[in-house]
Amino acid sequence: MIMGWLNRDIIHVFLRKFMKTNKKATPNANVSEQDHYNGILLEDINSKIDLLVEGLQASREETHKEIGEFRKEVNDRFEVLESVVRQNSTDIKTNSTDIKKLISDVRELKIEMKDVHTEIVEVEQRLSDKIDILTDSHEKRLTVVENKLSISPEL
Repeated sequence: MIMGWLNRDIIHVFLRKFMKTNKKATPNANVSEQDHYNGILLEDINSKIDLLVEGLQASREETHKEIGEFRKEVNDRFEVLESVVRQNSTDIKTNSTDIKKLISDVRELKIEMKDVHTEIVEVEQRLSDKIDILTDSHEKRLTVVENKLSISPEL
């Protein structure tokens, strides 16, 4: 970003023009000494700018490297999460299908149990009726036998 407009050559040209147009001579200095002094200052500033630009470039490269590594790490983690979410979605669909099947099976079993209960009640009633008939029949036969033997029934 910064390096797009912060070009080393532009800075050097700017500083040279600035130093030429903004010379402030000391009262006792002659022009050649002032030029020499300005040249030294300009070299010092240029070397500092070079260090600054190199530092910015190194920082920019390191930042881009770190961003790239971070992106890769985040993408890898997202891939894992997406895979887990896809698997969970598949499992949920399977479970939903299984649950619907179980609900249907339970309904069928309830109907079957109701039918079985009805059959049991009917069987109980038939058995009770048969027992009553047999009991009555035995009672009659017992009474006949008691009468023939002249035995009185005990209460």
